[in-house]
Order: sequence, then C-alpha cells, then structure tokens
Amino acid sequence: SQVRELLFAYSIGQRVFGEAVLNLSQGTVSEILSKPRPWHSLSVKGREPYLRMYTWYHDTGNVQKLLAWKRERDALRRSRPPSSKIDNGDSESKNNNSTITKSSSFSSSSSAITTTTTTNNNNNNPKRRYLFTDDQRRVLKQTFENEPYPSQSTLEQLVTELSLPMNKIANWFHNSRMRAKTSIHSSSSPLNKISTASINNDDLINPQSGDDDDDLDDNNNNNNNNNIIDEDDDDDDDYPILPTIVPLT
Repeated sequence: SQVRELLFAYSIGQRVFGEAVLNLSQGTVSEILSKPRPWHSLSVKGREPYLRMYTWYHDTGNVQKLLAWKRERDALRRSRPPSSKIDNGDSESKNNNSTITKSSSFSSSSSAITTTTTTNNNNNNPKRRYLFTDDQRRVLKQTFENEPYPSQSTLEQLVTELSLPMNKIANWFHNSRMRAKTSIHSSSSPLNKISTASINNDDLINPQSGDDDDDLDDNNNNNNNNNIIDEDDDDDDDYPILPTIVPLT
C-alpha cells in the first residue's frame, strides 16, 4: 500500500513501474498492489517482486530515477520516425523498452531493475559463496528455531540487526527449511534403516575390523565437519542440492 500511495502521489503509472522496476506486466502489478498475498504463502519466485519493491522503496531518490527513466523512454520514442513505428509494431516496442532499460542511469543505480543481458552475464559468471559471520549465524539459527517461516516484520528486523540484504536472509531461511526436510526424509528412509542394519551385522561378523577402520572414520568425521560448516554458507542462486541415495548391493 505504501508503494501504491507513492506512485499515486507522483502520478506514476503502474505500467511504467512494472516495466522499470518489477519487469512485469501492468495487470500483474495491479494485482500485486491491490491484493498482496501473505509472505509465508509465497514461493521463492513469488517473493521476488516484493523484494524488488522493498529495495526500490528504500532506495534514495527512487522517484526521481523512475521519472528520469520515463522521460528518457518517451524522448526515445518521439525521436523515431512514424513509419518505423508502424512497420515494426509490437516487436519494436519490446526492443525499445529493452534498449532504454540497458542505457538508463536508473537501471545502473538500482538493483531492482534487471535486463535479459545482465541476467545472462550473471549466469555465466562463477558462483560466489556468501559467508555469514558467527554472530549472524547464531541470530539466524535462533530465529529459525522459533519462526521457520518469518514474517515481513521479522525479516526487516533481521535486515537492520545483521546489516544483511533482504534476499540473503530470505534465501538462508529457504535453504534451512529444505535442509531440515531433507534430514527428516533421510532419517526415515527404509534404505537408511537397511544400511544401518547391514553395518551392525558386519560388526558382529568381523568384530576385529573396527581397529583397521579408525583412520577412515577420522577422515569421514573431518569431512562431515567441513560439510556442516559449509551448510551455513550461501550461494548467489541459493538452491539446495538434494543428496543422491545409492542402492545397496
């Protein structure tokens, strides 16, 4: 509602806001502004427009940048010959919007505006792992234990307290929920029970083999500790990798 009131106060249309900030159609923008959905019921993809609106709303000079983007777009449209507009039709309109977005100062200064070219370049770049500090991990884990699906007010409080971007915090909670579900499924899997029973039987048959495997157990423990440390790290894409279960022979 605050975003809608701000757009109305400066006579900024929903179509302009959708093209410049959310990269969505006017109908979708109208539905988001008039009928916002609860945060906990949204998927990671569904939360993206709200995160972009949040970033834009708190950006310094957001209205001035958006109005400058609109003036630049209108000037570029007026500079084109009328005949080319008739010949090219809708395809030219799409190319025009893409060109404006790439060349606009608003798109370079605001993280909320993205283009297809920028997205493709980011996909080609190597992934960077975001490392949280010990204090940040501790606060996030305490909050997750009490509220696995944090509300908007809780997320905003964490942004202020931890000095982290909203998308990093939202992705951390998403990954933590996925890891918790994966852990539950793995512990209750019949294959896991069969594997445990087979290991116990081998210990009964070869009781003296334990001493020979001490070094291997130490190596495995070290590897597991390394994996636990990496679980709190955050990739840019932040999509968890599910473990592969190998059938026992």
